[in-house]
Amino acid sequence: MTDQDLYPSYDSATLLHPLSWQGALPDHLNCPFYYEPDALCSLAMKEVMTLLRGGHADGWEPLDETFRQEAGQGKMFGVLVVDDGRHHPCYLAGFSGQIGGQSDGPGWVPAVMDYLQPDGYFKTHEAEIVAVSRRIKALAGSEERQRLAAEIDRLRQERDRHVAAHRATMSASKQRRDAMRQSLEDSRHECGGDWLRARLIRESQFQKAELRRIKARWNTRITETEERLRAIDREIVQLKAKRKQMSDELQLWLHEKTILLNGNSLNDGTAQAKNVLEIFREYGEEHGHPDLLPPSGTGECCEPRLLQAAYRLGLRPLSMAMFWWGASPKEEIRHEGQCYPACNAKCKPLLSWMLQGIPVMPNPLESDDRHPLEIVFEDADISVVNKPSGMLSVPGKNGRESVESVMRQRLGIPDDCPIIVHRLDMDTSGLMIVAHHERAYHHLQDQFLRHEVHKRYEALLERPLHTEKGTVSLPLRPDPDDRPRQVVDYTHGKEAVTRYERIGTDRVSLWPETGRTHQLRVHCAHREGLDNPIKGDRLYGTQHEGRLCLHAAEITFRHPTTGEKLTFTTAVPF
Repeated sequence: MTDQDLYPSYDSATLLHPLSWQGALPDHLNCPFYYEPDALCSLAMKEVMTLLRGGHADGWEPLDETFRQEAGQGKMFGVLVVDDGRHHPCYLAGFSGQIGGQSDGPGWVPAVMDYLQPDGYFKTHEAEIVAVSRRIKALAGSEERQRLAAEIDRLRQERDRHVAAHRATMSASKQRRDAMRQSLEDSRHECGGDWLRARLIRESQFQKAELRRIKARWNTRITETEERLRAIDREIVQLKAKRKQMSDELQLWLHEKTILLNGNSLNDGTAQAKNVLEIFREYGEEHGHPDLLPPSGTGECCEPRLLQAAYRLGLRPLSMAMFWWGASPKEEIRHEGQCYPACNAKCKPLLSWMLQGIPVMPNPLESDDRHPLEIVFEDADISVVNKPSGMLSVPGKNGRESVESVMRQRLGIPDDCPIIVHRLDMDTSGLMIVAHHERAYHHLQDQFLRHEVHKRYEALLERPLHTEKGTVSLPLRPDPDDRPRQVVDYTHGKEAVTRYERIGTDRVSLWPETGRTHQLRVHCAHREGLDNPIKGDRLYGTQHEGRLCLHAAEITFRHPTTGEKLTFTTAVPF
């Protein structure tokens, strides 16, 4: 098998699906990291969703029940509307990863690289890794290892029993010897006394030596058995190291062989291609991370698959959208039929390359919009500000305006003096405390660490809330592949607790007892929380119109200099 066999062929007759459309075509592709699906994408998604429900769509073969059932367990699908070359819109459709062990199917764009060929490099080496994993599992669960572990426990118990019995004998003997010595002292009888005292000393010394011998005998048996167990465990450790090396090498091969085109191919007809490793290295160098490596699964999302198909067919992308289908993962928040932006860890470096040469709408998250910052309170030590939705709390990677940058400029505070004690999400509005000097900063930070600062938020939910009040406790951690998204993780997540109380049909007050990123948003949206997303939440909700309806309405703390208890409130802007 040659490298050429790794790359699929693209047939426009089977991959291109027509759209009935009479309007103008977009002149810019929507930003895949921040968008609402346009009318063209909505039409295409409607057809794909009809198929997934078991219906019929023009140009498609009906989906078999096995495909639909697996998709219903949860899968990301995507559509890319393209110009067919005659100013008529058509669309490509795809899904992330695999369904039924396949990365494509009739009507679906294939994976960028077909590494699933049964006799190919990947599957051959994957089988070798699986064999090592089986050997590890066999050793870890072997009867011999279990027998040795049980034998070690038995020997330790026997040792402890014999040692305890000998110590009891020693204690009784000591009491007897002490009594005999006392009798010798009381009788003041010297005849034979020295001989008896010497005998008692020898007896004590013998029993102490015998205790050491008992311990040594049992410890020798235990050590010999432990060494046999360690030999098995050393083999397991060596096999795990071998498996990791094999996995890393196979991953490296995948990333070297996954070659992606970009939009310049459509402009001059010359294919511009780079592999995933090259793309990540150049992106990392440009963004100050020269050692950036692609995560596992890079290139398997819908976005690069769809764009690669368009470029291979020579078609210009017009608009794209990715939507979730089926059940939500337990740890994440996904809503069926809801569109989601491209992930940051895997897709952002890839799309920074693939979209070159294509006119793309700017990312509003990276724009340098200016916002007025209301000063609610200010003295020589602190300011309390009302941050508007859309403003960062601290400067981001692109130097966008933030509460910190505005307040440093306003107050003339140097960069080496910390001033931001706590943060609000960019889309959240409300009250923040800003320190004017280091002493105030540390005093306020200590109050936060001791949970002495109390904050109340107000949120507008997507639906009426039927519970009056309660507490949500769901541990959170970041999603490393899609920061800043958070996921619920009962094993590795950090404790996150929120109290809530309904104050209107669909309005709640929220009191965070911990301060995790996106805590209130996840606790409202997650099915084990309120199961009712905050209105306008683009990450965790379904209604994206307008701003995120979450506002830090009240904060109580002690003044860092006077010690006075202060409470500030601000009007809710929604």
